Amino acid sequence: MKSKEALLESPNFTKDEIKRLLPICDPSFSDSANLDELIELLVMSGRSLPHAIMILIPETWQYNRSMDEKTKDYYKYNASIMEPWDGPAALCFTDGEVIGATLDRNGLRPCRYTLTYDHRLIVASETGAIPVDQKMIKEKGRLQPGKMVVVDLKNQEVKFDQTIKQEIATSKPYQDWIRKLRIKLRFLPGPFGDVQFLPEKKIKVLQKANGWSRELIDQVLIPMSEEGKEPIGSMGLEIPITPLSHLPQHPSNFLKQFFAQVSNPPIDPIRERMVMSLFTRLGEGMNILTDDPSHCHQVHITRPILRPATYQKVLELVNQGFDHKILDCTFPVGKTLKEGIETLCKAAEKATRDGVKILIISDENVSKSRLPIPTLLATGAIQHHLIDKKLRSQTSLVVHAADVIEVHHFATLIGYGASAVKPYLAFNHIKAHA
Repeated sequence: MKSKEALLESPNFTKDEIKRLLPICDPSFSDSANLDELIELLVMSGRSLPHAIMILIPETWQYNRSMDEKTKDYYKYNASIMEPWDGPAALCFTDGEVIGATLDRNGLRPCRYTLTYDHRLIVASETGAIPVDQKMIKEKGRLQPGKMVVVDLKNQEVKFDQTIKQEIATSKPYQDWIRKLRIKLRFLPGPFGDVQFLPEKKIKVLQKANGWSRELIDQVLIPMSEEGKEPIGSMGLEIPITPLSHLPQHPSNFLKQFFAQVSNPPIDPIRERMVMSLFTRLGEGMNILTDDPSHCHQVHITRPILRPATYQKVLELVNQGFDHKILDCTFPVGKTLKEGIETLCKAAEKATRDGVKILIISDENVSKSRLPIPTLLATGAIQHHLIDKKLRSQTSLVVHAADVIEVHHFATLIGYGASAVKPYLAFNHIKAHA
């Protein structure tokens, strides 16, 4: 949200009023409180309350074959301006004129309703929370994942999910905007340029520089390339935790924690394809307080891991108006890591101010005279530097890295701001030893 705040503009607020509203989200607030702040902002800027809820808590749409195309295209449009605030959550909401309830896309919380002939709508986690004469019940049921029910107090009517969403999805030509302006990378022709692979000597230099071990290659990379899944192993862990280790460690190893043993079931985007996705996008973010066709002029990528040919297509997006700049993620021997990161951040800032839409963080220039900056440190540093300079929404980050092999490496890079990652050294090793 901090990156989006720099672009906020609305005819309902003066510039001075918007400045006084910042920050919209406060790190000291709970997630629910920050969600409430953002819903209020969207409503005060002119959207209806159900519309704001649909933007922030969308139902699953990507693989939903039963959803009509106009509603699906509306959700595609929303995905270009706002990431979903997924729960698990059951929410009740009101602005004084409308009161309603919704479930997030996972539907892991119960929400049941009873509608009576004397115009009462009772919503609770369980049926029977309030005693009702069975003869008075007109309808009862449960909210399904991603669905909504609303009571319009002003017009004295109850609206269910399909009616609400049809009204909002057809209020503007979202379908036309999406079909004219959104670009899907996998549907673009190409790549037209040759996909480059490294010689064996360069592969070994990069592996040594990035701390690759024989165990990493044999126990992680090879099983992943042969079986298409993360290897699973079990053994006693007798090594020191990362902060106490005297051996060099990958930065992502510092970003692990134990989770509480709560009742939420494990979810991953392969088993739960209906409610989760791996899609990502490249391009510029726009002002979230307005609806405009330019919002969806972005490049849609099905999954964030770029294969060599897909990465070449990203380089060729300049033909679609998405130019790129390769940022050297190395620093000279004799300089400090801090100095190298500062230089990298300044280069990212300059490129963004020059209008570059895709910044590629690459450590390929490693040599005897240049040392690699860990790409996770580089990505996080650039992300926050651009946020501080109010530039982050104007560009996307792609990581072209030799130090990315394990699933956790990808997860942390994406968590720290990368839209896509090409583990080029891993692909080169697989190619060389196929």
